[in-house]
Amino acid sequence: LTDAQFAALTDYVRRGGGVGLALGNQIDRDSYNHRLFADETGLLGVSLKDIESETPEQREQGVMISNATLESPWLQRFRAERGAAFTTARFSRWWKVELKEGSRQKAEGKEDAGGEVEKEQTEPPSAMALARLQTGVPYLVGGQFGRGNVMLLSSPLDADWNTLPARPDFVAFV
Repeated sequence: LTDAQFAALTDYVRRGGGVGLALGNQIDRDSYNHRLFADETGLLGVSLKDIESETPEQREQGVMISNATLESPWLQRFRAERGAAFTTARFSRWWKVELKEGSRQKAEGKEDAGGEVEKEQTEPPSAMALARLQTGVPYLVGGQFGRGNVMLLSSPLDADWNTLPARPDFVAFV
């Protein structure tokens, strides 16, 4: 993103917009870590490490989303006991995403020209793993930035690295 595009995106989310990111093999890890996920100004309190792949031992059983981690009310409809096929999707590759320790969002009020109090980011944004793969790494990470929301998927939304698009509840999830 150019500086102007990044500023527009952060302003949009800060004012209450939402953004979803799905990571794949075209991601520039260093650029994302130093810009989108920067300690003080980034959209989400995470750090991208490396692309991980299933091991030969995991290939037989498959790496899937851990059903037990789908605790958020909006994700519970995708649990296996509710008849969903979401957790049967197999993942062959994913980004290892690390949540930054102690990342909390603290907002300070600043009055704009119209008299409205605008919240400004003063600490790294929060990040919470909303779903994890069976390996324990986060698959879906969410957080707030200003008044907006940010969601991050550690695998793309196409079938290159996973079988999620072939599941009947894929469209409802997206």
